[in-house]
Amino acid sequence: MTITRQEVILLNVLLPGVGLLDEMRERFHFSTMIAETLGSEVLVSDDGSLEEEGHPIIVLGLPRDRITLRLSPTYTFIEQEYPEERLEQLEQVIDLAIQSTRLSDPVQISLTANLQMVYSSSSEPMGQRYIAERLSAGWNLDNSDWSLIGGALRLVCEHDGAIWNLNLEPRVNVLTSRLVYLGAHVQKMDRIFLDSSEILQALRKIWKQAEDFAVRLDQAA
Repeated sequence: MTITRQEVILLNVLLPGVGLLDEMRERFHFSTMIAETLGSEVLVSDDGSLEEEGHPIIVLGLPRDRITLRLSPTYTFIEQEYPEERLEQLEQVIDLAIQSTRLSDPVQISLTANLQMVYSSSSEPMGQRYIAERLSAGWNLDNSDWSLIGGALRLVCEHDGAIWNLNLEPRVNVLTSRLVYLGAHVQKMDRIFLDSSEILQALRKIWKQAEDFAVRLDQAA
């Protein structure tokens, strides 16, 4: 039995060292550049619950492109929903953020990324049971007075110079659902990225490695 990727629901990247202050002129200039480059409406707001070094975290929203940015003096956080057909917009936004940084050495960029995918099991067992079987391989629970129903998985791994926090769980808490959620939080520790094209290449590689992990997991039971 196999699982098949249905969709990528979220991709985000945290760029330490790409910092933007909260001056009104700077915010206006940056949001205008994004609007002109992508041809998209940009909504600007302050997140009153977040603050760093006395500066509020600025939130920029691009509803059409499903992109959200959080800007602080020391980092930029960029998130895109359903990025599969939209990665060129993500690269453009990352590039503009790097160009606009106020820090003295904007090219020294490390990378933390989150990727969220949804898979569907192609046949029995359903999603919860599918995960549980991989967790309990060799335990023979079904041959005891313990009846296996479902489960979830959390792993911390080191792979390709990065620390991976992996989360596998049912997409919905319904026993009959075939959907399986795979989340990957990845910290690239082995190198510094120079520009947006390198960052995007790294994100694509992380994407492929997450899919490879799902294949290995599929073969585990």
